[in-house]
This record gives sequence, structure tokens and C-alpha cells, in this order.
Amino acid sequence: MWPVAFVLAFAYFIGPSVYTRATGLSYNAQVGNVVWNFEQTARGLGYFLTLQRVNGGEIRFINFGAHGKNISNNPISQFNGYLQSDLTNARLPIYLLAQNAEAATTASACFANPWIPTLPDETFSIPPFADFEITTFDKAFIEMGKDGMPISSFWNNFGSFMLVIEYDGIKFRRHFSREEIQRQLDMFEKSLNPKSNPFVLRKPNASPAALPPLEPLVLNSPLTTTPPLTIPKAPAPPLATPVPPGALKRLDSDLTDAKSPRN
Repeated sequence: MWPVAFVLAFAYFIGPSVYTRATGLSYNAQVGNVVWNFEQTARGLGYFLTLQRVNGGEIRFINFGAHGKNISNNPISQFNGYLQSDLTNARLPIYLLAQNAEAATTASACFANPWIPTLPDETFSIPPFADFEITTFDKAFIEMGKDGMPISSFWNNFGSFMLVIEYDGIKFRRHFSREEIQRQLDMFEKSLNPKSNPFVLRKPNASPAALPPLEPLVLNSPLTTTPPLTIPKAPAPPLATPVPPGALKRLDSDLTDAKSPRN
């Protein structure tokens, strides 16, 4: 999501008072050995809701999220939580964003987002001095226009809510009011239309911006034997995509099998 700004490592060891001064967080953002960004985002200094709008449609509520920091040299164990609707008492479970064991070596190359929403009981708890994220969304990706719910449905069926979190013998409750939620929507609306805010305008005679170089459609690579693409001659119909279906074979990890397509 939108995490609290990182501070120098020494602040974590000196104590919560230094950490509070360094981050600008008030003491009521600290619950036990965890410092949260709830109060910052509730004041409009960040987002606690993930929102989406596709092609000018209605804003969609995707999830609640927050950033925490374990400021102790002990793990945070037995963690659980949920959001509870003021309208219906319906609950959304809280997940921790976690990684698989092999993520450090493979995720950065294969996946844009290695963080997986995981029920706390399915993790090894929160390590000492760890930054971490919580969310109510149970997927590692968002399907545009499908996930979440229209904001009108959110107001009618969920509305303002109570966050309840328990860990290390502490039960923490934080109510998010309709006004605080509406502030999130207003911030999101403004972010979609920069001209609704003061902004820096370029002069008509300003130097033109440099354009990024054009990338070739197919890169020369020893891992593929695909011949160069050619432009079809008339009267062949135009292609829907630059690469004809089946023109590019999937790459095999074994170079000796590179010429054989994989199913």
C-alpha cells in the first residue's frame, strides 16, 4: 500500500520516543510494540483504502490496508484481526503480506509483486524490527473492473467500520468514520485530475521532452529460433496484434529443447 516513511536504523534501537519524533507519528499510533500509520492516513496524509476507477466508471473499493513497524527485538506472534461493518456487522479478515521462501531469488525475476496476502496463522509471525503490511484483499493481483465493489454498494452494504487487531495479549480497536472514508475518496478523485489542484504549467515554447527509444518487437536472443517478423503483403488482413498467434515459441529452461514448443 502507501507505507510510513522509513527512518534511520538507529531510531529503532534507541526507543519509541525517537522513532515517534523521526516519523512524525503521535503516541496514539503505537499499540504495544507496533507503530501504525493509521493516524497519518486518517488525517489525509496517505491512503488506508485501495480504490480503482476504470474508463471513467464508478470508483471501486478494493481493500483496506495499513503499514506497521515492530519496534521491539521480539517477534509479534498470535496476530489476527478483521474489519467489522457499522451497518451489518459483516467482517473482512485481515491478511499479512508475506513471501514464499524462494521469493528472494526468484520472485524479482518472475513476478512483479512477490507479496502474497496470507492468513497470519500461515506465517512464521512478524520478525523483530520488521516493517509489514496488512490488507483485507486476499489476492496478489487486482483484476481491473472486476475485483472489489462499486463505492455506492460499499456505502450501502458496508459503510464506516471498526478495525479490530489482536496480538501479544493486546486487543486494539480503531473506528474509521464516514468522514475519514470520504476524505480518501476526495483524495483519489483529485489524483485522477491533476488540474483540480495547483500545478506547474510548461510554457508553450518550452524545450520538447525527450522521447524514450523505440523497442524492437522481437529481441535477438540465443534462446529463441523464431525467424524475423515480416509485414504481411496485401491483400492479407491486418493483424490484431504485432505478433501473429503462434509465431513466438515459449522459452524452455533447457537450451537443447528450445526448438520444441511447450504445452
